[in-house]
Amino acid sequence: MASEAETLHVNIDASNIIGEMKAIHGSNKGPKPSGRIDLTIFHKDIGFPFLRSHDTHGGLVDIHTIFRNFHDDPNDPGSYYFTKTDDWVTSVKNTGAQVFYRLGESIEHTERKYHTHPPEDFQKWADICVGIIKHYNQGWANGFHHNIKYWEIWNEPDLGPNMWTGSFEEYYRLYKTAAGTIKSEVPDVFIGGPAAAGVGNFKEGNFVEKPFVKGFLEHCKQYDIPLDFFSWHRYAYEPQIIVDVAAAVRQMLDKYGYEDTPSFLTEWGFAPDGNWEVLQDGTPDEKAAWFAEMSGMKGAAFAAYVLMELQNIPVDMTHFYHASVGNFGTFNRYGKPMKNYYALKAFARLAEMPLRIESSGDILSKFAVCSGIDRDNNKIVILTSNFDALQKKIIFHVQNLPWEGPISLQLSTLSSERNLETVLTQEFKSGDIYFSTELNMPELHLFELKSVSDKLISD
Repeated sequence: MASEAETLHVNIDASNIIGEMKAIHGSNKGPKPSGRIDLTIFHKDIGFPFLRSHDTHGGLVDIHTIFRNFHDDPNDPGSYYFTKTDDWVTSVKNTGAQVFYRLGESIEHTERKYHTHPPEDFQKWADICVGIIKHYNQGWANGFHHNIKYWEIWNEPDLGPNMWTGSFEEYYRLYKTAAGTIKSEVPDVFIGGPAAAGVGNFKEGNFVEKPFVKGFLEHCKQYDIPLDFFSWHRYAYEPQIIVDVAAAVRQMLDKYGYEDTPSFLTEWGFAPDGNWEVLQDGTPDEKAAWFAEMSGMKGAAFAAYVLMELQNIPVDMTHFYHASVGNFGTFNRYGKPMKNYYALKAFARLAEMPLRIESSGDILSKFAVCSGIDRDNNKIVILTSNFDALQKKIIFHVQNLPWEGPISLQLSTLSSERNLETVLTQEFKSGDIYFSTELNMPELHLFELKSVSDKLISD
């Protein structure tokens, strides 16, 4: 039997609504990485609110794919090749997700860089972007009326040649030209960036923004450049790092006078041990182990922890990297879901509850708990993620339930052996309830509580 020191106590007050649940589990890439793999059914099961169009297989959304000859006329529909991009956008829409469109190019890890150079003519590049937006939102060039709201200018221009061979100042000028042109021509869309690879770090407890980000925000403020949202990226080896940086980004935006500008974390994930060097210098076995941990139970517990703890932080949307096959992804090369896919699925079940209710028991960077209830008081969902807690048992106390009569509980577990299968069903009498389960590390528990009789307590 676990001792008191080995026991973690979680308390839930079903009567204390503490806010709206944020369905912030967006992702990157799409459901059809190849003609032989279709992930649509899995994407629908999660219900991603947004899928971001970065690093799509084959560069399907990249500017060079759509506008193949930069010397052509951007006002001529014949200058564009939309067919492949149309198919990608349609595949995303068919999952129920909204498109979050990154304008620019995919990352290039090759020695020679083909498309990550600054455009020859910034104004012409901006005009091309307008053509793309009008195609998908206004029906131009035999297009659509998809009402794609969010358009992001480039990706990680601060990363270096793999994403941008130019200077910071050149990106600032490109953003100014593109944002101004797009807002002038298509004023009903939201334009933002810079999709920064590195937004800042903590030094002696204080957050210090990176020079690229500082320069970008100062440039936007000085020239009154449209910034409808601020986008940034972060990978970490401890989940609380991302949560803390998200809070700091909000404070940073407020400091620069962007109090009403949404903060979008458009790429994030688990970096085992924070060791990026293994991707460049590691042996094949070391690389395989690194990616296995990223997509395995440790990465799964990391992802769920972050999404739950960000409920308490003013971040407006996140895009996990990524919801497709291969390295960094939630599916293996054959389309089989990995453990991190099931973590996103578990959070999606929680996010179906629109109202958050009070819960306690979190352990900083080790264990997270979040609970929600539907608006009609028909169902309560509790999700826990054990990233690094050493306790052996959890005891739950759920009080002030809204139901009369018996209460049913269903427990599903995500672990090294299970993929959210139901492992326990139990019935309780009315009133406050207590239940417990073993705690392993890493592991997720998803609890669903319902009234057996569907009878609510009278006001």
